[in-house]
Amino acid sequence: MRNGRYFSAKSILKFGIQAIQRIRALHELGYVHSDIKPENFLIGDTDPNCIYLIDFGLSRQFINTTTGEFRSPYQPKYRGTAAYCSLFVNMGYEHARRDDLISLGHTMISILERNQLPWFGTLRDYLRLVRESDSIENRSRPLHKIAAAAQKATSIEELCHRMPMMQRFFEYLYGLNYEDRPEYEYLEGILSDGLASFEADLSNNLIT
Repeated sequence: MRNGRYFSAKSILKFGIQAIQRIRALHELGYVHSDIKPENFLIGDTDPNCIYLIDFGLSRQFINTTTGEFRSPYQPKYRGTAAYCSLFVNMGYEHARRDDLISLGHTMISILERNQLPWFGTLRDYLRLVRESDSIENRSRPLHKIAAAAQKATSIEELCHRMPMMQRFFEYLYGLNYEDRPEYEYLEGILSDGLASFEADLSNNLIT
């Protein structure tokens, strides 16, 4: 969803509702996406009010659908895009259903902020330091650890200052444990409540 077009908060909330439905469908198959970010959503050509979730290269099963056993919550190798991943994932935990949805929240806010999140500046500064430095010490710290530290220093209120209805969204998801199933309808309801604060336009039109 990066084509030079800017989206209103109302359009982003409508996008979020559809995105939750796409992510839920994947979760119900026993998979997490693990790389939710703006680039992995497309707007339909024939129907501009329909979005598509793409790029399942990092997707993996979070549960053995035969035995019901969950994957270990500790990931042996980092996967994902640190700028959009949840704090849990950036701290080294395996992707869970909650984390796809937290990444969706980050995606929504970054679209509203025109490709910005509070920790993006920290990540850019670190990447510039790595490029310009010959020090092994400066190159040894993984990007996701830098992201985790910056996310810890960012309050939910600061993150959601232009979309205050998203505070409930994040607070709910960060209250879930690794194996917990998110209440998708509840999350959709939060976004629908946000839409109701606009001009009672609950149509499905994404571009407004």
